[in-house]
Amino acid sequence: MTAALGALLVPATAGAATKKTPVIKKVAPKSASVGDTLTIYGKNFRKGKGKNRVLFKGAGGKTLFVKAGLSTSKKLTLAVPKTLEKYMTVKNGQPVATRFRLRVLGLKLSKAYTASSRSPLIGPEKAATGVSLDPNADTDGDGLINGFESGVLKTDPSKADTDGDGVTDGFEYGSAVDLNNDDYRNPTKVLPYPGKRPYPNPLDGTDANYDFDGDWIPDWREHQAWMQHTGLEWLFRLMQEPHRLWRRYILDDIPVLLWLVRQTRARSGPPSSGLSSTSGAAAGSAG
Repeated sequence: MTAALGALLVPATAGAATKKTPVIKKVAPKSASVGDTLTIYGKNFRKGKGKNRVLFKGAGGKTLFVKAGLSTSKKLTLAVPKTLEKYMTVKNGQPVATRFRLRVLGLKLSKAYTASSRSPLIGPEKAATGVSLDPNADTDGDGLINGFESGVLKTDPSKADTDGDGVTDGFEYGSAVDLNNDDYRNPTKVLPYPGKRPYPNPLDGTDANYDFDGDWIPDWREHQAWMQHTGLEWLFRLMQEPHRLWRRYILDDIPVLLWLVRQTRARSGPPSSGLSSTSGAAAGSAG
């Protein structure tokens, strides 16, 4: 009888040992809209259709589980649902592109959310083809009005990150203007172009890792710092818990702090003709 009981226990123990934690290594594209398909690469996913669920963490820490489509052990896909708009940042009463951090639930739940640098920027559903956008509105919330994007910059006014590099159009354009707006360069020569340029370019999906202003901080990191520190949330947290957070903000984030000092000394920013009221902070980010 003991032998029989042992035989029953062995398969159960072996099955429990195979339950490995899902790991997310990459998410593509880095910029998407409601209705688009996200592909998540990693390992330890459950094979099959509808076997995994992806946990989205959006604005204010709100979370939503979304059932994935077809999955292998190393790749899964899912369609971004309309309900995700309820978890986005809201500006002027409308949802705008928001950075969502992800976890995967298979047989187990991922140990942690994806880092910001690996998390997709997801915007609301695109306007239907043939439907005109208000040229004076900022549909995608990237800090650039629709008419300026479509008529001058040639970026997508319904997509906050046209080139999908994880840095919003408004931030890249504002940084380019600030970088060129001095006594030696012409501020008019910063228009986006579908190719390489010596300044942040919202039509070049490969330039996020470049350090255009020579401060040892790549463009995506400056954008991340701007997103995290706009509004001085970091200062509030430091004042609340100085003994726990002083080392992180004062020692670990010196490059970011130096950038913030430069930002306060920067000029007022790019010309107002194409910028919405939300883009002022981005203009000085590359200084």
